[in-house]
Amino acid sequence: MEIQKLSKLSDLIVEKPITISALNNVSNLSIQYLQLSKGKFESFDGLFNIQSLLKLELHFCNVCNLSGLKILSSVSDIEMWNCKKIIDIKPLADIKSVKRIYIMGCSVNMDDNNLCDYFKSRGFTKIRYEPNRSDTLFEAIR
Repeated sequence: MEIQKLSKLSDLIVEKPITISALNNVSNLSIQYLQLSKGKFESFDGLFNIQSLLKLELHFCNVCNLSGLKILSSVSDIEMWNCKKIIDIKPLADIKSVKRIYIMGCSVNMDDNNLCDYFKSRGFTKIRYEPNRSDTLFEAIR
């Protein structure tokens, strides 16, 4: 399939992406919603900016390093579900365009006492943290 023929595509769901660089082929499209499911990649290093992207969802991905997401200049909503290898969610707070972060069932070290303070210091005004659930929940809204 030729990428040029998908120029009007606004929503994209990719199941089992092996590398993040494969997504660079869509960086010049008008993708507003991107869902990555069961991804094998461990980081977002090398990701190009998808300027039109407003919402990013990760489901059951092997990603552990989120710092490469800082390249996304327009994303306002990030959701992560059952991404068990994530090490640190603080890089998400440094993405200036992000207004909402929702994380459920990820094995992030959210026992960090400074986590809520860190997000507040980055302009997030509403923080919901429920560590005692069967699946830990973290939500931050700017």
